[in-house]
Amino acid sequence: MAKPLSFPAFLMLVAVSSGATGAAHAAGCADDFAGPDLDAAWTFLDADGEAGGSARIAGGKLELAGKGSDAYQNINEFVGVRRADLAGDFDVSVKIESQSNTHAWAQAGILAATDATAPAKGGYVIADVTPGNGFHLFYDGAGTQGTLDAHADAGVSAYPVWIRLARAGGKFSAWYKTALGADWTSIAKDIAAQGTTGASQIALVSLSHNDAMEAKTVFDDFTCAGSATGISKTGMLPWTRPSSTWTGGYRFDAAGRFQAANTVFTFTNSRMPKWESSRP
Repeated sequence: MAKPLSFPAFLMLVAVSSGATGAAHAAGCADDFAGPDLDAAWTFLDADGEAGGSARIAGGKLELAGKGSDAYQNINEFVGVRRADLAGDFDVSVKIESQSNTHAWAQAGILAATDATAPAKGGYVIADVTPGNGFHLFYDGAGTQGTLDAHADAGVSAYPVWIRLARAGGKFSAWYKTALGADWTSIAKDIAAQGTTGASQIALVSLSHNDAMEAKTVFDDFTCAGSATGISKTGMLPWTRPSSTWTGGYRFDAAGRFQAANTVFTFTNSRMPKWESSRP
């Protein structure tokens, strides 16, 4: 009998992610949206103030459709899917493949709050991309709790884009990148939001910034770490693509296939980002 291969830790989790059952397909609460239905951990959040609004799985991706005039100051209107299974610090990211250009300030991204259905309970932030105004971290900095009254801005809008939001020690940091193998670019670091206590709920959200038009945002490859303790002083985690050179008997070849010694393995779920399916 051939001796079983010993995969490094990041590859063990890649192998787990190659299933297509609709449940969390990688470590922790990660979800690649590959199943026929939205996983039960997510709950649809219809808060756009308009009839309609939907969340559906189509082609192995999450599609959010809805309106919503804004998520700023005293307005909190959006559609989304939320989950409440995180405890304390977290580090999550999602790929946004496309976003309807209903307005330059339409928003799509990741929301965190003590209660995503009731932002007034505190800890309220949104890391997002907009069609015409780049990337942002909106946060509840002062004044009436539950209102996004401040923001940090970065970059030029592009798609697809990966948005990342982390909480560590009660403060929030956000990043973006526009290529899978690229380094993360900081939007904001160590931002305090009013009323941040206990656990946070996470939501993927979309709004049109235009009550007359419905926006559709396509999400994919949600990744999740239950603790943000791995964040370094520069706000980066060491989860870039492994080198194509041999390291410890392993490598990825030019086609993105994993090799051990002279044997080539091709994973069945080619849509998953092999070197970012999980984090250290």
